[in-house]
Amino acid sequence: MEKKYWPFEVLPPAQRNALHSAQIDFMEAAYREGWRPYKYTFGYSAETEDGREASIIQRSTPSQNKWEVVFCTSEKRVATAFLSGFQFAAEAALRWLKGEEADAIISGCKDHLFSPKGAKGSFTILPDG
Repeated sequence: MEKKYWPFEVLPPAQRNALHSAQIDFMEAAYREGWRPYKYTFGYSAETEDGREASIIQRSTPSQNKWEVVFCTSEKRVATAFLSGFQFAAEAALRWLKGEEADAIISGCKDHLFSPKGAKGSFTILPDG
């Protein structure tokens, strides 16, 4: 899996759609905080110096705009949440990277959660997470 770290060349503003703009906003916000945001095959991610990482993974076609957010520390995966709308997934990821607890973040996103086909629910908080 090749990581493409921010900053990198993107579409000019006149050629961007709302999703492109939201993705760029996420990368820029994470970069401004001093974190290491990057794009990879399945989505977007950012890492902090203290070992927190949040990944935003595409779980639908771009027009459906459904995403899985994965909250990790350097030791383990802590939680996952399925969110409709990249901007909501990005907000959740940024909150995790800033140090908020996964359960508080997921609670604040409840209006945007969805349960993908075959999943047991719209989110998972792992034991000791």
